[in-house]
Amino acid sequence: MQLHARQTMLKPLSGKGFVPPASINRGELMAAITPRSIGFRIDQPDVASDVSVLSGHFRADNLREGLRCKCVDVVDLYDMRTEATLQPGLSLIVLVAGEAQARFGSQPVSLGGTGQPDGALVALAAPEQFVRHSRRGRHERKVVITMSPEWLAASGLDVGGLAAFRQKHLAVHHWRPSTRAVAIAQQMIHPPVFSTTGHSNPLHKLHLESRALALITESFADLFAAPTNADGIAPRMRARIADLCEWLDASLQAGTADELDLAAIARHAGLNASSLQQQFRAVQGMSIVAWLRSRRLDAARVALERDGLSVAQAAELAGYSSAANFATAFRKHFGQCPSAVARAG
Repeated sequence: MQLHARQTMLKPLSGKGFVPPASINRGELMAAITPRSIGFRIDQPDVASDVSVLSGHFRADNLREGLRCKCVDVVDLYDMRTEATLQPGLSLIVLVAGEAQARFGSQPVSLGGTGQPDGALVALAAPEQFVRHSRRGRHERKVVITMSPEWLAASGLDVGGLAAFRQKHLAVHHWRPSTRAVAIAQQMIHPPVFSTTGHSNPLHKLHLESRALALITESFADLFAAPTNADGIAPRMRARIADLCEWLDASLQAGTADELDLAAIARHAGLNASSLQQQFRAVQGMSIVAWLRSRRLDAARVALERDGLSVAQAAELAGYSSAANFATAFRKHFGQCPSAVARAG
């Protein structure tokens, strides 16, 4: 179903150079949601069925039995919550631009925090609640491909590592779509018109299916190329976090670390903020903030022992405006007070 209907009196909101030409009302959105979603509802009682809730283009297509795609290029016109019950299978999300924030059961999935194209593969081994929080003015350009267990089995894909991943309920594999994958997603979101019959032309469906299969292939290849250690952390991710720690150490030494916020650190790592925090804690055993604090305290201790700094100077070096607060943090971290370390040095 293609939704890019009439113009409305609501002024379209824009996001990062995108000005959608049309609108989608609540009733149209309800009708277009895929059959894989049961009990879909919009938690915004003040919005009638004929009131526009999205500005842009929204299309849902049944490509094969058990294989569906949803192509979205919209700006939210309201703060609202949508929810549904999703059926078992795999969901492939390719975010081309904007931000996407949702929750599959207890598993949050946040894409686009880096300002770069982003992707995720989500496994549902059982029916699960899906929740999306919309924020007025937020732009979202993405392709979502859903694959049922039956389609995967009929395609010869529900075997080996992929079957193990699919059966791991709420498993999420984040991946960075290639330039080619982003271009393919764009072709799905804004496909060519093959004849005057438009999107009802069989060539349109063939066009979407061929590109959906290309995206599925790349995401599965990335999943298979990401072996994990006994602790469940992929070596590639561990190496990425190690590189990030080296960069953060260099920033601390250069005195520029105070200028970094989580968004800037995530951009450098090539991850969204939510995924970065999760992966960083898994590798380092602590949050980024705690890790930076620990490194500053380590530097302060070295300065007390070797450079003869006073406790007040060491506190300033570690980023504390209060020597008392510094002493408390230092004692908690090292098991002794900074003055004792200074005297021993």
